[in-house]
Amino acid sequence: AAAAAAAAAAAAGDDVDEDLYSRQLYVLGHEAMRSMAKAHVLLVGLNGVGVEVAKNVILAGVKAVTLHDDTPTRAADLSSQFFLTAADVGKPRAPACAARLAELNSYVAVAARTGAPLTADDVASGEYSVVVCCGGGATPLATLLEWSDACHARDVRFIVAENRGALAHVFCDFGDAFAVHDTNGEQPSSNMLSAVTRAAPAVVTVTDDARLNLDDGGADGPDAADRVTFTEVRGMTQLNALGAQRIKITGPYTFELPDVDASAWPEYEAGSGYVHQAKQPRTLKFKPLRAALDAPDVLLADFAKMDTAQVHLLSRALYEYDARHGARGAAPSHAAAELDELVRIARELNDALPA
Repeated sequence: AAAAAAAAAAAAGDDVDEDLYSRQLYVLGHEAMRSMAKAHVLLVGLNGVGVEVAKNVILAGVKAVTLHDDTPTRAADLSSQFFLTAADVGKPRAPACAARLAELNSYVAVAARTGAPLTADDVASGEYSVVVCCGGGATPLATLLEWSDACHARDVRFIVAENRGALAHVFCDFGDAFAVHDTNGEQPSSNMLSAVTRAAPAVVTVTDDARLNLDDGGADGPDAADRVTFTEVRGMTQLNALGAQRIKITGPYTFELPDVDASAWPEYEAGSGYVHQAKQPRTLKFKPLRAALDAPDVLLADFAKMDTAQVHLLSRALYEYDARHGARGAAPSHAAAELDELVRIARELNDALPA
C-alpha cells in the first residue's frame, strides 16, 4: 500500500523518492531525476539487448515504458532474454515479459503495445519522448530511416542499439538543440596558482605539479569554453570577485583571461590562491540517421578495436543484406557464397559514398 501511495504521489508530480533513488540522486541530481520522471519511452525489440535496456530504464525511474515486439518467442531467446521462460515459447515477446518487467519499479507504468505494425506517425506522435529500437536487424533500415526522419522533425529522441554477434553499434539523435550541462561527468578541477601577470589580458600560471584540465572550446569556439573562478588570492584580490571568466589555453600550465585587464591591479602575491573550473552548459546538434549513414560522427570507445569506418560499413552492409534477402536480423552463415555477397555489398556501399 505504501509503495502504491508513493507511486501515486510521483505520478501527481511530487518530488523524487529519495529513499528509492538515493544512489542515482547522488550522481544525477534532482533536476535530472525530475526530467527523467516525465519521460515516456517506446522500446521496440525485446531481444537480449532490448530487455537489458528495458530493465535499466525502468529501474532508472522514467514515467512510462511501452514495449513493442510481436515476434514469437523462440527457445534460442532464453539464452539472452532473461525475462522470458520456457512457458513463453511461441508467445509474442513484448506481452510475454511486460508483467515481469513491471515488477521492477512500481513508479513506472509498463505496457505492451500489440496489433498493427508501428508507423512513423505512431512513433513520432508526441505520445513518446524517447524511441529506442533494439531489433537486432529485425526492423528494416528503410523503416528506421522513416522513423528517424519523423522523430527528428518532431523533436522526439531517437536511439538505435543493434547487436550482431561480435558487431554492435548505437546511434543517437537527440535533436538540433540538445542541452548538455556536464559534458564529461567529472568533478570540476582545481589548480594552485603560481603567477598572474599585470597585463591585458592577464596571464595565469599554475604550479607544475598538475597540468591544466580545462577546455578553451577548441574548434567549437570560445562560447563552448570552460569558465574559471578564483579563491584565496592575495595581493591581486580583484580576481576573487570576478565571477566565472572565459579562458584561452596557452600552454600546459598557463592560460589567458581575454576579458581581464589586470595592468592597474596590485601585484599578485606568489604562492597564494586557487583557480577552479566552472563548467558551462553546451548545446549539441545531432544528425538524423539518414545523414549519419553517409557522414557519421563516431565516438571512439576502444582504440584497440578495428577501424570504426570499417565497422560502420559492415553494419550498413548487414542492413542491406537483410533487405535483399528479407531476413530479420539473421546474419549470413559461414557459407563462402554468402560471405562473398556481403563483401560485394560492402564494396558497393563504399564506392557510393561521397568523395
